[in-house]
Amino acid sequence: MLKITINYFDIKIGESYINVSNKKGRLYKSKIDLKNVGPIKRDGFWHLTWSKEHNSYLVTNKKSKLKLQNFLLGVNNNVPVFHKNKDTLDNRLSNLYIYEESNMKNHYEILDNDSVKIYISNRYKEQSLYFLISRCDFDKFLNDFGYWTYEKNRNRYSIFKNTKNGKKTPLDILFPKNNPDQITKLNKNFFDFRRENIKINLNL
Repeated sequence: MLKITINYFDIKIGESYINVSNKKGRLYKSKIDLKNVGPIKRDGFWHLTWSKEHNSYLVTNKKSKLKLQNFLLGVNNNVPVFHKNKDTLDNRLSNLYIYEESNMKNHYEILDNDSVKIYISNRYKEQSLYFLISRCDFDKFLNDFGYWTYEKNRNRYSIFKNTKNGKKTPLDILFPKNNPDQITKLNKNFFDFRRENIKINLNL
């Protein structure tokens, strides 16, 4: 198997490419803007990784794991960047856009004077779930950038939103200065973030 450790660039009038390989050593060309050749080259070695979300290859930095489309737009990997023409190897700036989750809103239900149910779904819209918060925290959860969603890895769930400053969890919103290990759910319900259900142990 041919191991490739350096990227070569094809620079022509009106179009430029970076040559990248997958883990089997097969070469592909990714279209880029001429002005970005220098920054891409200086940032290290780039290769291809398979993305389940896009169902195709993405150009990724070998060391930092940063996706090329995110690198070019100056955002971290948690910010969803997509390709207008659906060609994930076309990384010209004119073909990239940030999916503004701020345009999406979570549905919610006010249960009583103290509790709110926030409905969430995963990126594939496979299942709709909800989590609970205290009504006094309503503005913190729904009146800022980002759409609450979830992921499931084996039998463990994670709830988060992708903000302009990276991924945030409900505990990041409620207790930004506390370590998650200091926080205990009194009723053991992962989806219950009401303040009455949370105990903070400052001795940890």
